[in-house]
Amino acid sequence: MKIKTNALVPQNFIELNYKGPNPFGIYSLIYNIMKNLWKRKGADIFEDDFRWDNTSDPRDFYFIIRARFKYDRWSKGWIKIEVKGSHPSDPTNNGNFTLKIYAFLETEISLKGLDKFLTPFLNFYLFSFYNKQRRDYLDDLKKNVLLGIEKIKKEFKMESE
Repeated sequence: MKIKTNALVPQNFIELNYKGPNPFGIYSLIYNIMKNLWKRKGADIFEDDFRWDNTSDPRDFYFIIRARFKYDRWSKGWIKIEVKGSHPSDPTNNGNFTLKIYAFLETEISLKGLDKFLTPFLNFYLFSFYNKQRRDYLDDLKKNVLLGIEKIKKEFKMESE
């Protein structure tokens, strides 16, 4: 059984738009946030995609980075950050980026070897007791997302909405 829950409800993701100097600085800032603010180790950070177009001006870039939060043997959280932007070759010019941040909790419980008689008790446990624990994990993910967004806004001198 697998349950996937969005931590940012009612919206699917949070989007930030930036126009100004050094837009590619977001790349190193995201790694800094994941390692220092969220305390993720290298094994819990995944770079799913990275593209850099050096043939045009401004230089387009795109990347997806995920951070994993292991909570217990059944649940893990993910914060995924997707960034698309353009960086000018002349450092005095402004560039831009659009950042989308997603957060969700995955709970996976193997029912292999579980007697059909015990399945209703497991369901009762999950919805009566473990559900509160999952809510705490979702709150932790959302708190981490909001801390990361505040750090990005502060570093890039973006206005808070």
